[in-house]
Amino acid sequence: MSVLKRRVLTGLVVLGIISALAVAIPRLAAERANNTVALAADATELQNLADLSGLTLPEVLAQARRQGITHVALAEMTLDEAVKALPYPTPRLLPDNVVWQLKQKLPKSEAASDFSGATLTAVAQRLPRLGVGYNYPVAEAIRAAGLQVIARPSPDFSDTTTAIGASLDAVRATGARIVVFNGTQVLGNGGLLKQTASALAARKLEWGFVELIPQEGASELAHDVDYHLVRVHSISEAEMAQKMKPASAIDRYSLAVRERKARVCYVRMFFDQGENPLTANLQYVGDLSQTLRDEGFQLGDPTDFSNPEVGRLARIGLYLGIGAATLWMVQMFFGLSLTWFWGLLVLLVVGSVAEGVVGMRISADLAALAAAVIFPIWGILAVVWPEQPLRSPVAQAVRTFLGISALTLVGALLVAGAITTAPHLMGIEAFRGVKLAAVLPLLLVGLVMVARAMPRYRETRLELGEAAPEIWSLREGLAEAFSFAVRYWHCVLIVVGLAAMVMLVIRSGNDTPVGASELERTFRAILDHLLWVRPRTKEFLFGHPVLLLSLIWLYSGRRRGVWIGLAAGAIGQISLLNTFCHLHTPLMVSLVRSFNGLWLGLGIGLLVWLIITRLTRPAHAPQPQAEPAAPVADEDDDDWDDEEPLIRPNFEEK
Repeated sequence: MSVLKRRVLTGLVVLGIISALAVAIPRLAAERANNTVALAADATELQNLADLSGLTLPEVLAQARRQGITHVALAEMTLDEAVKALPYPTPRLLPDNVVWQLKQKLPKSEAASDFSGATLTAVAQRLPRLGVGYNYPVAEAIRAAGLQVIARPSPDFSDTTTAIGASLDAVRATGARIVVFNGTQVLGNGGLLKQTASALAARKLEWGFVELIPQEGASELAHDVDYHLVRVHSISEAEMAQKMKPASAIDRYSLAVRERKARVCYVRMFFDQGENPLTANLQYVGDLSQTLRDEGFQLGDPTDFSNPEVGRLARIGLYLGIGAATLWMVQMFFGLSLTWFWGLLVLLVVGSVAEGVVGMRISADLAALAAAVIFPIWGILAVVWPEQPLRSPVAQAVRTFLGISALTLVGALLVAGAITTAPHLMGIEAFRGVKLAAVLPLLLVGLVMVARAMPRYRETRLELGEAAPEIWSLREGLAEAFSFAVRYWHCVLIVVGLAAMVMLVIRSGNDTPVGASELERTFRAILDHLLWVRPRTKEFLFGHPVLLLSLIWLYSGRRRGVWIGLAAGAIGQISLLNTFCHLHTPLMVSLVRSFNGLWLGLGIGLLVWLIITRLTRPAHAPQPQAEPAAPVADEDDDDWDDEEPLIRPNFEEK
């Protein structure tokens, strides 16, 4: 590549980095500022603890508040519950607020006016989950204890604008500011989500979005409230029944707050912790609150995140940086002529400016996918294979490894900047290219490395000259590789590679069909406690050490099998970039996770190399003193002489 081409592309990549930092810095500030977390207990569970302990609900509320509880979730009473609480079914005995709810939600029914109770009984059987208001004395007791109410309206059968308004009016009457819908859907799911969003805004209510437990209509409602929401983490009753322990629950809540921006912890109580469940649960809540404080969070009334906006100039800069990296990669392999290079560059600039102004979502996803494919393997493919063994192969390998990782981190920031939108930041939407970003780079680097390992590749490079585009040599190398007779070990290698790729795809998201084993979960918990943020296992235990060892092997003059290690080592770089594709994880957490993975992987790789060196060092027999010792041939030199030299990939234009 000519000096002018290199300078132009380098300048555009630097512009992309500056734009990515312009997006990342406000995001870091917004995430750091939002550090208030609510600990919410369920009112029914607190009442159960009071009954088991022989105390009143106000007494339990006071003790819970001292241990760190800030909110109490109060579920809306259903029609079935209201009728069953009566001595006999008649609307005469219903509280006034319940009668008002019936009239608002069932204006054509006689359930509130038929004093015989026949209509009320029939309606309660047909619409048992119809919300009819709250237990206001309990709400008053919660507020009197210095706690705040989180209302849990029942959204079932509220199918009119009037019913939605009545449901949220009942919420305001409890004094609640945060709403977490009860059941499997959100209020207004039957085509009235915009009305629900308007009603929430008019009453200044904050919606609590429950993560990991999908509710029908939640994504659409998030869009309608312009993503002004609070993430809620809860442990389901089914999980609590599976012998969940307080320590495990604390780890769950802590992880959700630290790594997924959860700002409401819906704390479930334990009723199998000995003879005094109240004392055990108060200790559990106290430990949870202290854990969150130790991690830098404060307990109180949470607010929604102030999501930063990506300006047009920053978006244009991001597209130019990603496009320049793509053009650089094309130049590496295809050796573009001046006409093609400058033509593509002009097209890149015009397209980036146009898309930056228009701001199409599909363009951001495509740009992010391009960066996610190119940057993890760019540095690996550009590694220069030395003509002779280096004097300090370990030091050079460490420098190269850090350089490759730095290039991957640049790509990670560009990807994060390109998809920085409120839906991604709040975890409502995920990066659509995350699966392809896990497979395509590995596939590309594998094909290139296989081609470069073939004799025909080397012969073609010698015949055409290093100034010729490498794509022709790669084509010949792949043709030779695909013409080989398949042996049993080839089949084993292919099966293992495909299995690894499938697992990489399956385990590349937050919601994966293949969960972690109990041993893996225990190992993760230990790392979380030791390192604050746990690095990804496939990075520090496999990808990074394999890449480092392969580079040491290469710079020591041993070429046999290096291509396999370089291709496999790309897994660590792909995972490193993939970390930044999950924008609901705070940026600082992703940075610390990557740093921990790099230094641990580097240390493990060096340790393994030291062990290999000690185990393979030849024993030298003592030489007679009368004669000078004959020079001992270096093991690296023997390796180099025995193998056919491999022409180093050189992408410079002559």
